[in-house]
Amino acid sequence: LVLGDLGPGRDVGGLIEAIRRVRKTLPVHLLLAGETNAARRREVQDAIENAGVAPFITVRRDPRPESVARLIADCDVGILPVTDHAAYARHGLLPEPLLEFWASHRPIVAPDWPALREVMPDAHGCALFTPGDIDSLADAISACAADPSLGDSVATARSSVRQGNATSARERALRSLYNTLLP
Repeated sequence: LVLGDLGPGRDVGGLIEAIRRVRKTLPVHLLLAGETNAARRREVQDAIENAGVAPFITVRRDPRPESVARLIADCDVGILPVTDHAAYARHGLLPEPLLEFWASHRPIVAPDWPALREVMPDAHGCALFTPGDIDSLADAISACAADPSLGDSVATARSSVRQGNATSARERALRSLYNTLLP
């Protein structure tokens, strides 16, 4: 499942090719849900048809907010086909779908970004790929699709990250920093 728009910050062409490669060994199906721009959805659908993977990739418009949880619950793997988008790299932001997949204990295929490694240092339940590298993306999708136990790893990682990033832990770290800088 890919949630969100399919605009310039997403490597849709690379994702389509990666799914074509993965389909040679695994019976995966991809749902792209969240593009509100009808012209862009049509472009993506045309690219899917031209690549010969139309039976395996479905494009839907923006899901109703109340159906997002069901889409995530029904998926086996959440995919973030984001490139080296400047906003994420510069500000250390994490895409909202990543957090939604993670909260729902879904294995995640995500770009190997420093911000992600900072939040999830061991990347449990994640298969990280090098943005722009189709082989790396295909390998990450295959790894998640072939190992259904990764959802358990996500739950374990989520618990440890929450403990290390709880408000009280952040407050203690901030107090310690202030005490060091301003004795």
